[in-house]
Amino acid sequence: MPSKQETRSSKQVSLLSLIPLLILVLISTILFLAFTNVSKVDYDLIFDKYYSFNRVPSDYVTDKNKFAFIEYQNRNHQAASFEFETLVHSSKTSDELILFTGLNYIENKDYSKANNLFTWFIINYPKSKIIDNVKWHNALVLLKINDYNEARNLLIDLSKSDGRYKANAQKLLDEIL
Repeated sequence: MPSKQETRSSKQVSLLSLIPLLILVLISTILFLAFTNVSKVDYDLIFDKYYSFNRVPSDYVTDKNKFAFIEYQNRNHQAASFEFETLVHSSKTSDELILFTGLNYIENKDYSKANNLFTWFIINYPKSKIIDNVKWHNALVLLKINDYNEARNLLIDLSKSDGRYKANAQKLLDEIL
């Protein structure tokens, strides 16, 4: 049977043999962090910086959709959601109504629904007069839901256009790249 001295020495040797392993793990972690593209960008902060509540232009409001826009404008987004969804699923919807349905989803923090609607719109109405507006808001939503590659693609597309969002898209790209 080993003596207490021998047992203690054996434990010390075992602990000492772990030191190189711990050093190796520490160095590996440091190298991993140094040489990988670890994002330091706070996309929630960027979303908050670039997204703002959108006022409804009066020429968007009709007798048919006024309740949806009134609820939206009054920031009663749950009630607006019901009104917008009913109207969007009707056969006589407008591009602007679809845009504000997506914006209302954003206000409700339902980013997935906003992304789905905006993506559908971009695919189905690429020549719409509000396509840049939809792309801009979808890029912000994509950042919010951590789909950076798709957001970057939309921002690159916007930065190459001559539209209203060109400068903001380039500025945002500079921040996230």
